[in-house]
Amino acid sequence: SKRKTIRSREVFAPLMAAVIKKFAIALANTGDGRAYTDTATFVLNQRGITPTTVEVFEQGSTGLAALVQKVQNTNPDAFLLYGASTGDYTNIFKAMTTNNWSPLVASNSSTLFGLKIINKDVTPAFLSKIFVTAYKNEYSKDPDQFAAQGYTGLKILADAAKRANLTFTDTAGDRDKLRAAIETVNIQSPLGPFQFTSSHDVKQTVWIIQMDGAGGFKLVHEVKAS
Repeated sequence: SKRKTIRSREVFAPLMAAVIKKFAIALANTGDGRAYTDTATFVLNQRGITPTTVEVFEQGSTGLAALVQKVQNTNPDAFLLYGASTGDYTNIFKAMTTNNWSPLVASNSSTLFGLKIINKDVTPAFLSKIFVTAYKNEYSKDPDQFAAQGYTGLKILADAAKRANLTFTDTAGDRDKLRAAIETVNIQSPLGPFQFTSSHDVKQTVWIIQMDGAGGFKLVHEVKAS
């Protein structure tokens, strides 16, 4: 399976609430490594979760393959990695590949490309479960189609805004930049893969469902975007 990497500060709580209960942590022996680990363990403890293991390493260490094996032996669903250098990431992922082990990996570092990776490699079903669970935790009810559409709309704007290099001083110019960035949106969402066509129409999967009249439904057919 594809490696799935997430900027943990932005999606940590929804992930825990949705599908992940077993976390392992590895941190570099640095200020950043310790600070992010302190935050992560506090949030986990607030939810009654104890990490399967917390491992400390020195940046540039040559013993990371052994560390990966030790973490893997605790069988976590997610691997939180804090304070590592670029070389550390390379060696850790090399060891994971050798072990044929690919948990969800989260990090504080933009070395792992942040949310750009989750938008490409994590399935729509996984993202949908995160969205549904987080929504129910907040509002104590299931989200409807309008909630999913609204959430997806904000994800579209957020993705475009991150790529648009906005100045926040040139309003007219920023509008043009944002519009151009929206045209090239390509994200995964609770509605499935989402893009716009060259004529600015929506390009996404069409879901045909059958309502049961009692608030339930079943999926009848799926039409992939062409």
